[in-house]
Amino acid sequence: TMRQAAEIVRERMQRELNESVARFGNRRYDFPGLWRAFRHATHGRWRALPTGWPLSFIRHERDRARPPARNRLHALVRDLDLAAFYVPFGWPLLSLARMLRRPPYGHRGTTRAERSMKEGRFVWRLSERPLPPREDRR
Repeated sequence: TMRQAAEIVRERMQRELNESVARFGNRRYDFPGLWRAFRHATHGRWRALPTGWPLSFIRHERDRARPPARNRLHALVRDLDLAAFYVPFGWPLLSLARMLRRPPYGHRGTTRAERSMKEGRFVWRLSERPLPPREDRR
């Protein structure tokens, strides 16, 4: 039974591979086509590169919890600390920005205990924080 199932899967995958080769060709990576598409993109082309992903993901998460920016300049300035991702050895700049910004995106004005809780640097003990009763958890 297992051999028959494996043979069915093998035949299906080979058929899909043949269809993909017929549709897209034998070349795995079409770098000239990628370059053309990248050149003709209007805005947001930096998001397509792996170097733009940290900025894109963090800005998206921040924008879920805050009101929209008033204009493009405001959108740029309020996330200026994220530029440290692109500066060589920018992590010290990023940690400095975290020290100067107020919560929820910084640590200015928080106690040491609040900061460790926010960063996840604490030991979880069931004696101090018991789990909720079984019927409340879903």
